[in-house]
Amino acid sequence: RLKVVIVGDSFVGKTSFTMRLVNDVFPEKHVPTVSDKSKVDFSFEGFRFTIDVFDSAGGEDFHRLRHLLYPMTDLFFLCFALNDLTSYNNVVNYWLPELRHHQPSVPIILIGTKSDLEQTVMADCKSLMQSYPKVKILLRCSAKTASGVHDIVEAAVAICLRKRKLKQKKKCIIL
Repeated sequence: RLKVVIVGDSFVGKTSFTMRLVNDVFPEKHVPTVSDKSKVDFSFEGFRFTIDVFDSAGGEDFHRLRHLLYPMTDLFFLCFALNDLTSYNNVVNYWLPELRHHQPSVPIILIGTKSDLEQTVMADCKSLMQSYPKVKILLRCSAKTASGVHDIVEAAVAICLRKRKLKQKKKCIIL
């Protein structure tokens, strides 16, 4: 069982991504989120996983409450809209520092949403990953067309499996 928390600015497509991932639907109208938990079952390399997906509110009104979702998180999906430079700048200036402060050891997948729209943001993932080693990969997706959604879940499971295998290797047995 994996716990994934989705964070990012309001209106970047976190809830649309979640609805596509969990129910394979795309909402035509904006659905404001306070906090929502869903689950999705996923098969990877012969194993079945249940992923608890926590869709967090991106608005400033929920700043003081959002971090209550963070304990016991296995992975963060940090979203920005590929057609919104401000949302990408907030990844660097707000979201990464927040995640580093509250959960410094949890890996992050950076997700560029709305890939079906004209892209104005060209994220420099290499420099971002050098500054924030917990950012493992940048992936693009479209909740509207479902493009890239499966790849993100597959990457998430692979990262979490790798992390768990490393933890098991570090355990010491004293006889």
